[in-house]
Amino acid sequence: MDYYHFVRNVLFALPAEPAHQCALWALSRGLVPKSRTTTYDNRLGVVCAGMGFENPIGLAPGFDKNAEAFQVIYDQGFGCVEVGTVTPKPQAGNPKPRMFRLKEDRAVINRLGFNNEGYERIFGRIYAQDSGRTGMLGINIGKNKDSEDALEDYLFLLREAYMLADYITINISSPNTLGLRDLQQEQHFEAFIKAIMQERNLLATFEKVRRPVWVKVAPDMEDDALCRMLDVMM
Repeated sequence: MDYYHFVRNVLFALPAEPAHQCALWALSRGLVPKSRTTTYDNRLGVVCAGMGFENPIGLAPGFDKNAEAFQVIYDQGFGCVEVGTVTPKPQAGNPKPRMFRLKEDRAVINRLGFNNEGYERIFGRIYAQDSGRTGMLGINIGKNKDSEDALEDYLFLLREAYMLADYITINISSPNTLGLRDLQQEQHFEAFIKAIMQERNLLATFEKVRRPVWVKVAPDMEDDALCRMLDVMM
């Protein structure tokens, strides 16, 4: 039995969320060897929004929510890592169990609910490793579950994350945070995104660096609604 199948069997003997936590623990402590199949080839390089990626494969947010292992995840061959979702205050997320495997579909149901350690600890962790960072880093930001002012949560995190990340993702897609997807509705979205971009432009002027800001929306939106959102963002 090779290394991959041995580790897979061990992790699949555990419930989904503890298996995820074990994988992060091993990565963060250097127990996972560097990928032997990683290929560095200029032909794989991608330029997007003015950023250069070594390859087009990135690790999406949700795996390394608290920026515990992003530095060693680059060694597994990823062109970028996106940490988060990060909220202003720490929050526990939804009650357990909240992650479920669908083995036959090779998929996972995730109802975590933006569980994370809060911006102060997570951004401190990123800052401590910034000088040795070897890949592109995105920070995915969201509002706290009990926040009464979603926009202020996003503006605050945008300011705090701006010089730590290569790009920032505004997450308004999660169905696990009550009211979050309301921000996607036409009557709310235009004012929301204009405030976000105004703040980004102020930061770009002050810091002399223009960070890309991306918006994560629900995957099941109607085409017409998505096109209207794109019109606003463009």
